Amino acid sequence: MKIKSLEHIKFLLVTLLVLASCANSIGQIIEITTDIPEFSPPSPNAYQIGRFGQVPVNESTGAINYSIPLHTYKVGDITVPVTLNYSGNGVKVDQSSSLTGINWTLMAGGVIIREVRDREDKIASNRYFFEIDELNALPNAWNLDQGVWANTINEMVNDVTADSEVDIYSFNFSSYSGSFFFDQDMNPHLVNYNTELKISRIYDNDNHLVIKITTPDGFNYFFGGTKGSEYTTTRKFHVDPGTETNLQTALYLYKIISPKGSIVEFDYFHLIYEIETGQSFISINDLGKDCQFSNIDNTNTTGDRYLTYFNNGQAILRKIYSNLSNDSIVFYNSALQIDSIAYFNNNGKKYKSNQLIYQYPHDENGVINSRFFLTNVKEKDSANCFTGNNYKMSYDRLNLLPKQFALAQDYFGYYNGIYSTTLIPKGISSFLDSREGSGYADREPDFNFAKIGSLSSIEYPTGGISEFEYESGQGGYKYTNDPITLNTYSYNSSNESLYSVYTNEGLYFSPIVTDSIIIELSSYASERVLRAQFAELIVTNLTDNIQFFYSIGIGSLHEPGSYSNNNNFFKCKTLKNKLYKFELIMDSGDSNQQGTYTSATAKIKYFIPKDALGLRIKRITEKAEPNTNLGYIKRFYYNKKENINDTVIQEYNTQFYLFLEDNITYCEFEEIPFWAHIYRTSLYSSSILDVYVDDSHKNLYPNVTISYGGDNFENGGEELEFKVTKEPFAEIYKEPFGEKSVGSRIFTSSRGNKAWDNGTLLRKRVFKKENGIFKILKDEKYCYKIDASKSFSITNYVGKKTKFQGLVNPSGVHNISLNSYNCYSTWNSLDSIVKIDYFGTDSIVTYQKIYYDIGIPGLPTRVVTKDSKSNQLTSKTYYPDNANLINGITSQELSTIDSMRRNNLHMINSPIQTEQLRNECILNATRVIYKNWGQNFSQTGPLILPDTIKVSGEITNPYLLEARVKYYRYDTLGNPLEFSKVDDSHTVLLWGYNSLNPIAKIQNATYDEVQAILGQEIISQLASSFDNVFIENQIAITRTALPDAMITTFIYNPSVGLIKQIDPNGIISKYEYDSFGRLKFIKDHDGNVLKSYDYHYSGQTPTDNFFTYTVTFDLQGEDSLPKLTTPAGIIISPDDPTRTGYTFEGWYKEAACTNAWNFATDLVTTNVTLYARWTANTYAITYTLNGGTNSPSNTATYTYGVGLTLSDPSRTGYTFGGWYLEPTFVNAISTISATATGDRTLYARWTA
Repeated sequence: MKIKSLEHIKFLLVTLLVLASCANSIGQIIEITTDIPEFSPPSPNAYQIGRFGQVPVNESTGAINYSIPLHTYKVGDITVPVTLNYSGNGVKVDQSSSLTGINWTLMAGGVIIREVRDREDKIASNRYFFEIDELNALPNAWNLDQGVWANTINEMVNDVTADSEVDIYSFNFSSYSGSFFFDQDMNPHLVNYNTELKISRIYDNDNHLVIKITTPDGFNYFFGGTKGSEYTTTRKFHVDPGTETNLQTALYLYKIISPKGSIVEFDYFHLIYEIETGQSFISINDLGKDCQFSNIDNTNTTGDRYLTYFNNGQAILRKIYSNLSNDSIVFYNSALQIDSIAYFNNNGKKYKSNQLIYQYPHDENGVINSRFFLTNVKEKDSANCFTGNNYKMSYDRLNLLPKQFALAQDYFGYYNGIYSTTLIPKGISSFLDSREGSGYADREPDFNFAKIGSLSSIEYPTGGISEFEYESGQGGYKYTNDPITLNTYSYNSSNESLYSVYTNEGLYFSPIVTDSIIIELSSYASERVLRAQFAELIVTNLTDNIQFFYSIGIGSLHEPGSYSNNNNFFKCKTLKNKLYKFELIMDSGDSNQQGTYTSATAKIKYFIPKDALGLRIKRITEKAEPNTNLGYIKRFYYNKKENINDTVIQEYNTQFYLFLEDNITYCEFEEIPFWAHIYRTSLYSSSILDVYVDDSHKNLYPNVTISYGGDNFENGGEELEFKVTKEPFAEIYKEPFGEKSVGSRIFTSSRGNKAWDNGTLLRKRVFKKENGIFKILKDEKYCYKIDASKSFSITNYVGKKTKFQGLVNPSGVHNISLNSYNCYSTWNSLDSIVKIDYFGTDSIVTYQKIYYDIGIPGLPTRVVTKDSKSNQLTSKTYYPDNANLINGITSQELSTIDSMRRNNLHMINSPIQTEQLRNECILNATRVIYKNWGQNFSQTGPLILPDTIKVSGEITNPYLLEARVKYYRYDTLGNPLEFSKVDDSHTVLLWGYNSLNPIAKIQNATYDEVQAILGQEIISQLASSFDNVFIENQIAITRTALPDAMITTFIYNPSVGLIKQIDPNGIISKYEYDSFGRLKFIKDHDGNVLKSYDYHYSGQTPTDNFFTYTVTFDLQGEDSLPKLTTPAGIIISPDDPTRTGYTFEGWYKEAACTNAWNFATDLVTTNVTLYARWTANTYAITYTLNGGTNSPSNTATYTYGVGLTLSDPSRTGYTFGGWYLEPTFVNAISTISATATGDRTLYARWTA
């Protein structure tokens, strides 16, 4: 019999109640226990590194991000910075330490962490990724009992081989971070698709997943595989790890290969161990009747602790090394912490190291906490002695940090000081609270406890210190636990005419929010009070002159010996910022008894702010030394500058803990089928989600205002605006245009990434504050382009089913809740920038529009800049993928360029040609002609390097390019060995120190000449040599053998840099460095200081003048001068630049060179670009006619950039034989080229 409707079900249930005593039930309920978390975490270390692929790292998070640079490992064209990075505010109770302590991460390579959702991509044999319309189009759609549609949903939810959610991969390496996923066809998609990363998925010989990422410059990064994979199993305490799924949750970077063949490798050892990673609780509440018509009324709360087991061991970095050099970095570990980092030179000798020191906090009972904190980073020299360079960190009240997994956590997992027996929060449902009693946890935040363990200060090696102060946002309002209290009483001590009454003078109050206050009136009467009195609370709105009265009776008319205590509760709505007065009065009553006493009390509960979840940075104070009160303050306000004192409520939706089910069991009674309903409410809470699914996205701030120099913008400020949107919950799968749905919302499910662009900077305004008024100095707006045609989305499904036994109709979907969410890959890039610079009442507006004509994100092909005077500058760039559009490019050039494109070497950001235009008129153009120079050093691919650099020549036709630089030879590492300017002498470079540094620049010689002197064997020895004496001697031999060459020698200490230079005249300059590896002095050969460098260190923000600006000197056609970083004020003019064929006429404020910059009076108050103004030189021409008559078209001068075509003179009886540069008629000339310079004397040659 087929059940047609719910009405039919109800009819059967009523009918069968009579027969319940003889029913044989087939369907029975199985008790549900805590499910294993759907998210299996990676190791704490991998998570801490990879989390930056998930969240923005800027002011929008309210978090501090500090970096300690330790070393830079450089080999060939590969650079690997080694840094210690701090990111995070506070410590979560269940949080585990990384290898460098809580919230610290050692960045020395990179990692991809993998969030396995549903089934692992590799394991799943059936992948279900229907679009909603496709799922609705299946046969028998919305037949909840059976059919293809119902069977498909059952398989999606229950089949252990099925996968309906994509795994999310988050990466952090080099300068790249983000996340991606693989679609149903295993094609990769970047979530924030703002750069063109080439992602490949392969498996090595041991069947370990390897992910190769090729960056736009052609560098290849390899993750995972046998060396760099980390597998984890998350299980309950009592479960055998062999019964759970083994998941590859982290893929560490193990190799980098550059286009030139440089290789850097990362060696890991794997420590097999198991750590406790979290705890989960579930509270199940059942109501209804089962197949036996028995009442179901259960409440069951259970909890489990979880272990994460590293099946192949946690991958712990041991060494960084290269095929090009014996230089290496070795990491020394004990247990699960990095103790020291040692740096070895090419001879295998350690020349310095860093020691990392930790603190393991003790609780009040002296028990060591399982977490540890980085407190010192000390530097040691080659003899293992401390150099004095020390970073020192301190933290907030570590001795008060609760033990890990303490049940005293707020909704984000931070300590709140309120202990419980569960993590199930109260207050989600009053019905559930009443069933459980007081057993649920108070998970409201408390800032004073949440900030325990947060970073308090960093002291730097140079003595400066940064101090950090935090605050909580406001999470709404709560009734105070310390109410306003008023008392009054009366007393009759002798007779009916003698009594006293005490009346308070009243209290004043101004609410901070419009809402109801709670008034509790209570009274007391002694036993001799026979007649009624009353007390009255008068609430007066003094602002609007409105009164409210609340009263309570006192006493009774009963016989002596009986008395009454009365309590009454009232609510009174009060208005924000109004002034109220509270008065409690009492009448005298009508008692004639002696010794009677009456009293009344009013307690008034009002709203006070409650803390928001999480911490945020409030103030950073930079000091020159620790023990001083003087410091430079950087104050953060999380609102617009005009509203910094206004309250912004940060609400938190606790509904994701809740799961509602209407479970229906199919039953039979005497072959008559019917449905039994059991309504189930489940509350689920997991600290694993709190710790490992990062909560930074929960508190993002759309507006952040920063005050410099103090709390009141003493040195000005910045106002930042960010993109912030909330990520929606997964949607219930519903019938289109109908009322049916598959179950209810699953709040504990995975969520999409619709808010992928959270934290994107939209606007920045720089201002100063004068006389309480904000004055804008600079306003910048950023707009972004989204290309829907290059974006992608995939629909994911998450399902939940209550487990039943003996179901007659297992293919139905009555017991299933199915939700859907989308994962997006969004093509986006910066579209335009509008900059307004204010100068008093004037302003300059600059509009910059960015075009991506080849559709590659992050690679603009045109940048058009317009100013407020309608001047337009356009910069065009041609890359390998649009090089075919270049005017005049040859097929041979394109053949080489083709190997650089996306489907080949992926060197897609290499500019082939750049052009500069002003108002659509071409100013100059530069083209790089590439050549395949053969296989690189490591035989990993061809060396694609410049062969010729061409620049625009004739000013009348700038597209006519002339060769300017020619390369003749490279080594197999891509180092240039011989090059020249066209029609100029050759330059040879010799390389040493494993071919990593140039050791000689030899001008006016060829490589063959140098090779003939030294021999190729010596040149090869020089390339690998670190022997400074040998290097200097061999170059000295070359100096002697090539007296006409100009030779410069470079000698290095590879651990710091250049230490000695000998110029072509033999003059020696020596370079000295301080203990931090910074250049300190340049001295001559006698030790006299030629130049000194002073470094004023004050942490990571200057304390002397935070407002520093960048002055860019644009030479307009030549390489720009170094940028100047300066505080506000007058700047000194740099030395006048030079340009062949031009005279420099000064620096101007705009590219059109209309308004000159006055270095005596003009002030720098923002970042500024100054433009060089040039005038083409005019040169004199002297004509020696030797008796002839010159042509009128032969001018007396010529101008650089224009040149001159010479006309023939005339002479009676003679034939003109040409113009010559000398009277002996050796070098003929018919034109003076546009690139010629200098005065000219020309000689006419005649033949009779």
